[in-house]
Amino acid sequence: DDEAQNGATELHMDSTQAPVQAYAKLEGPDFCYYVRTLEVTLGRHPTSAHHESVDIDLGDSKAVSRRHAKIFYNFVSQSFELQVFGKNGCLVDDEYFKRGQAVTLR
Repeated sequence: DDEAQNGATELHMDSTQAPVQAYAKLEGPDFCYYVRTLEVTLGRHPTSAHHESVDIDLGDSKAVSRRHAKIFYNFVSQSFELQVFGKNGCLVDDEYFKRGQAVTLR
């Protein structure tokens, strides 16, 4: 099914839904994603078929690259990490990380 292929599922939970089995949950002001694979990509939705799609669409802002970052499980450190690919970097817990850096997620 599409959810298994995408690796992330966008859900708007209400009290009638059953619990979701996932490795992690990402929450923002208007969304909630359940991560169901050990690696997901974050970015802007591609504008053509020539660009690869992302698992988590961060919106249409040009500040977000088409492939902005990935979240993956690091088996050595036994934790999830975020690796930054976007030229504008990203903020994690109010700390700025530039392209090429990785940060362990809590």
